[in-house]
Amino acid sequence: MTSQAQNKSNHGRVILIYFILFFATVVGVNSFFIYSAIHSFPGTITDNPYKKGLIYDEIIEKAKSQPKVQNIVSFDNNILRWSLVDVNGNYIENADVKAHIVRPLQDGYDFDIKMEYKGNGEYEAMPKMPLKGLWVAHLKAKWNSVKEYQTSYKFQVK
Repeated sequence: MTSQAQNKSNHGRVILIYFILFFATVVGVNSFFIYSAIHSFPGTITDNPYKKGLIYDEIIEKAKSQPKVQNIVSFDNNILRWSLVDVNGNYIENADVKAHIVRPLQDGYDFDIKMEYKGNGEYEAMPKMPLKGLWVAHLKAKWNSVKEYQTSYKFQVK
């Protein structure tokens, strides 16, 4: 056998070995990723999902049974305003109005504030915002010791 024929035979074996090593590497890396994915994430996004689902259903039912109210919420010059008018066009006066202010992007900054009645169905509060950025006000009004209305309002502190 000549040297040239032996070179071709060796060349074919080297290509076969590289081919097998390439696919073995691909299979090995994919196997590692599959193992890591299965064993690193348990699949639960929230604790007690069934209970939270039931609570959410209750919230939806409460929202459907709320009184019909026309409301306008605004946040300008660090003043949170909420205007409440019933379906007949009457101002909702002297209600117990509270706001739960939440920073959705960062824990530890949530707080509650009571809103004061300013007349003509207008309620105001001047919350001291600890940080700039996105905030959510969960507003709740209760009047005539029976009627209750809730809404949420996202606003930006600059």
